[in-house]
Amino acid sequence: MPSFYYCIPSLTVLKLDGIELADEVFHNLFMGCPSLEKLFLHYCFGFCELKVSSLNLKSFELIGIDEADSILVEAVNLRSFLLETHGGVCNLNLVSCKNLKNLTLEFFHHIPNVEDAISELLILESLTVVDSEIHFIQYQYLKVLVLETTIIDAYNLDHKMEITVDTPNLVSFHYEDVNFTRKVLLNSPNLEEANINLAYFGVRKKIDMNWYVDMIDFLSYFDCAKVVSLYVYSEECLMFPQKLRKFCRSPLPNVKHLKVETRCELKSESLLRDALLWLSPHTETLSIRSENKVRS
Repeated sequence: MPSFYYCIPSLTVLKLDGIELADEVFHNLFMGCPSLEKLFLHYCFGFCELKVSSLNLKSFELIGIDEADSILVEAVNLRSFLLETHGGVCNLNLVSCKNLKNLTLEFFHHIPNVEDAISELLILESLTVVDSEIHFIQYQYLKVLVLETTIIDAYNLDHKMEITVDTPNLVSFHYEDVNFTRKVLLNSPNLEEANINLAYFGVRKKIDMNWYVDMIDFLSYFDCAKVVSLYVYSEECLMFPQKLRKFCRSPLPNVKHLKVETRCELKSESLLRDALLWLSPHTETLSIRSENKVRS
């Protein structure tokens, strides 16, 4: 693409896919589209320092931009931003996006300043963070939160990390961790539903007494939810030993509706049901799903 100035003043939506764009070329193109409200950059390359500055931009989707050293977004009216990157972006700056409400960050590497990049986004309502080391989430207006770890870390399975989630108006929380190495300290008194996916971890680690102790502690922070959905590898993951039940409190005494799904076929429905009724003794409904079969 030649480096000259473009002028398309009435254009409101722009999607570029698989195009080489040097910083200057993109700057000239973007500045020639002052009315842009939606911008999609998918698998474009050639950037060193990607800068997007606009008063009208409302939605920005950035996928596969893996070579840029930094990404700076200055868009005060931006409402939705999605970033998915596999490469070496080392700096992300969203400080100027004060009106951002929907944010999705999917990283397949470590960006050291991710918490700083999102800490000033005070009116966020929906946040999705995939494969990024984040320790503290505090948003007054956040309603939907998705935290996922999809990369297997075989070297740090015994290293526990805490994530503090202080979100008083959170309604929906989806949590997935293939390593089961994070404890979520959840302060969300208005949480309606918590969806917890640990189905891939039970494949690789022996399920022993330490597993059950960690599981009880982990689940206890989700007792604020009205509905809890658990997706685990097998029923064994939730078969808490009788001697542990005698000395430990049930971690989910306030949950009203409990849903459990296993990847493996059930071997003993009655034993699992007994364990789940200890897990959540005051549940009003209990649903067990395995191999596309539902038992209530």
